Amino acid sequence: AASARLNAAVNEARREATATAQAAAQQELAKAAAELEAARAEAAGAIGEAKAEAVAMAQKAAEASAAAAAAQQGSEASEGALDAAVQHAVREALAQAQEEAERMRAEFESTMADRVAEAAQAARAEAEAEAEAKAKAEAREAELREAAAAAHAREEAR
Repeated sequence: AASARLNAAVNEARREATATAQAAAQQELAKAAAELEAARAEAAGAIGEAKAEAVAMAQKAAEASAAAAAAQQGSEASEGALDAAVQHAVREALAQAQEEAERMRAEFESTMADRVAEAAQAARAEAEAEAEAKAKAEAREAELREAAAAAHAREEAR
């Protein structure tokens, strides 16, 4: 009977030890599973962060590429605008030069016309003065002839 009780106590102790060991193992297993889940969640978070960073970097690269393309287009556009501005300035300068040349030509023609008119007036005045001088000379000559004829007549009369 003592042996049966001893066997029962040993069996009970074994069951308790097995149950305790199983409970401890299950606790360790649950703890390991929780740690594994936490590690998995941490890894998933890190992967998510890495993906988000990769997406952000790709977005920044795309933005930088778009900005570079826009800058190049802007540069090309400003080169085109600069060319257009230079061409406009050249056309403007040519138009001003042509206007100035036309104004100078008209001024020259006007001045020359004035000089020709002045020269013609001077020539007329000179011709009139010459004609007047000739008329005076002819009148004086006629007076002298008359005087000479009168003197000759007086002389003849004596």
